[in-house]
Amino acid sequence: MPKIVDHDERREEYLDAMWRVVSRDGAGGISVRSVAAEAGVSPSNIVHYLPSRGDMLGEAVRRLMDEVLGRVSRIDATQLTIATMTDMVMLAIPSTKTRRRQSEVWLLLLAEQEVSPEARRILGELQDRVAVATRTGIDQMAECGLFAHGRDRDLEARRLHALIDGLSVQSLINPMAMSSSMIRAIVHAHVAELGTEPG
Repeated sequence: MPKIVDHDERREEYLDAMWRVVSRDGAGGISVRSVAAEAGVSPSNIVHYLPSRGDMLGEAVRRLMDEVLGRVSRIDATQLTIATMTDMVMLAIPSTKTRRRQSEVWLLLLAEQEVSPEARRILGELQDRVAVATRTGIDQMAECGLFAHGRDRDLEARRLHALIDGLSVQSLINPMAMSSSMIRAIVHAHVAELGTEPG
């Protein structure tokens, strides 16, 4: 009787192997060959589930986003404070060594979008999900009395999204200058400002 293969489980095994490569060698070390070697299988096994480096990067970015949004959803938004809103935003920014290493895959995917329609599609999906999350956060702040009536919710959601992207890039480029405590201070100041009427 032929062995029944759990394709979802096998795919997860290969993605886990990819993350081990990232942890050891950085996102630049991702290739079909390196992931196959890490998983202890032939490259053809990997290609069946993750046909190219671009597919691996895309899956890595999706998994990161799923993890971040999952952690955000577990925060009790009905008891939102400036501190907890700051916590929620911090989850989306790579402010630790581990998160920076993981987020290198995002930068590589950005570099591939010029030649890869799939990379563009995945990045568009990512941006859409962050946009929805930031707008939801703004609405939750308003419901908890933390958002000034005179501020435009759509505009402030876009500003928050831009802040997340900007701090993420700065953290990846110069982690020594952009420490976790510095990032948190900037996010906290921005979130607190949303509760004041615009000048």
